Amino acid sequence: MGLEKIASTSEGEFIHPPKFFRKYKEKLAILQQKVETRKKKSRARKLLFKKNS
Repeated sequence: MGLEKIASTSEGEFIHPPKFFRKYKEKLAILQQKVETRKKKSRARKLLFKKNS
C-alpha cells in the first residue's frame, strides 16, 4: 500500500516519487502520535501542531 508511482508518460515510462517523501511521511507519523498523547487545548499540543504544518 502507498504511493509507488506518481505518473506515467505516454510512452509507458513511470515516474517514481522522490525519496524525501518517505522521510517526511515517517516524521509526520511520529509527530502525529505525539500530538495524540497531549492533552487537548494545551500549549504543548498547539506547539506540536505548528511543527506539523
